[in-house]
Amino acid sequence: GYIRDYATSSVPVPIIFDDILVNFDPARRKNACEAIADLAETCQVLYFTCHPETVRDLREAVPGAVVMGLGGLD
Repeated sequence: GYIRDYATSSVPVPIIFDDILVNFDPARRKNACEAIADLAETCQVLYFTCHPETVRDLREAVPGAVVMGLGGLD
C-alpha cells in the first residue's frame, strides 16, 4: 500500500525484491505474484530469484515480463 500511494503522489521508483517468496507455499506465492503484477503496473519491479517455480508464477502473473538468466554459472 505504501509503495502504491507513494507512486501516485511522486515519481515512481524501481522496486527491488530479492527472493521474498522463497518460504511461501504455492497458493500464497501465486497470490503474492498477482500483487507484484499489480505493483508492476505503476512501478518498475526487479525480482531476483533462483527458484524456477517463482519464475513460472511471475511469468503467469505478469504478461510480458522480461526474464534474464545468468548463464554459465553451473
